[in-house]
Amino acid sequence: MSHALWLLAGTLCIAPFRVDSAKVGGPNMSTTTWAPGEGSVYEFRIDNKLAATVRVGETIAIPDVPADRRVMVGVRLDGRPYESFRVDLRKEPEQRACFWLYEGYWHWVNAGWDESKGCSCADTCKTTATYGKHSVTLADAQRIQAAARKYLAKESFPMPSGATIDCEGVVRMRQWILADGGTHDDELRLTLRVAESKAGRLLQELRMKKVGNEWQVLGSGEVIYHLR
Repeated sequence: MSHALWLLAGTLCIAPFRVDSAKVGGPNMSTTTWAPGEGSVYEFRIDNKLAATVRVGETIAIPDVPADRRVMVGVRLDGRPYESFRVDLRKEPEQRACFWLYEGYWHWVNAGWDESKGCSCADTCKTTATYGKHSVTLADAQRIQAAARKYLAKESFPMPSGATIDCEGVVRMRQWILADGGTHDDELRLTLRVAESKAGRLLQELRMKKVGNEWQVLGSGEVIYHLR
């Protein structure tokens, strides 16, 4: 197995905001930002690329955020520039951070992972994920994770951990993402993004197959996907 330098990635969680008429209509403690309305939409951009749109009451996870350097997060509200700030996931536990809207001051703040503020992006959203003919439960995801960790025990790659099924129906294990088996419809692939450019993407892949009730790693290697 190659020992390429992987791209360390993490997650930004955007906690749900609400529109409280008493606070929205109250004094604004900020001179640069303002309160959202019932139909407002926040846009979050990572290094100038649109990463998520958020409406009232929505919790959004932004995965694959670079965690080997600082990134610029730009926020727009209803199409207008709102605020921007830098985030360094190297300093955050498990390379994840949660932002919630500070009412009255109307800034998105990161004050630690506080579930009382709606920081629940790490929770499993769905109970199953579908990959072709495979229906993967959370228990399956945990078995796949265990098999991958055993296989990678003597390697330098980051270990898959925290297996979840997100709201898009994708199994995630921190930097690792489960994908279909491609031309092998009886297999699945556990993938790690190693490098990326405008021309393509280099992934480290583990080929996974279910044998009985257990998942096994059949092999591994690096694969280049050319971007069109």
